[in-house]
Amino acid sequence: MLTLFNRAELLVTCDMIRLARVREALAAADIDYICRAKDLSGRGGHTSSFGVGPGARVEYKVYVKRTDLERADRKSTRLNSSHPSRSRMP
Repeated sequence: MLTLFNRAELLVTCDMIRLARVREALAAADIDYICRAKDLSGRGGHTSSFGVGPGARVEYKVYVKRTDLERADRKSTRLNSSHPSRSRMP
């Protein structure tokens, strides 16, 4: 189970396609993850992108267990290592 105390940030992106690819790779590798969404368009604090228009900016964060971070990072890096939205916290 992922909790606030045992998770690490794997990805921060505004690219929904990149998010989908990373989520598929994590699921295929049987790596537990949590995805959080934040509306950056200034229309309030939505926590989901359902129903958000195409002009909206949504920031997605993907968290994995700290013990799975290295393996998850390898999986997500293989997808597109030069993508500018990929970021990890130390």
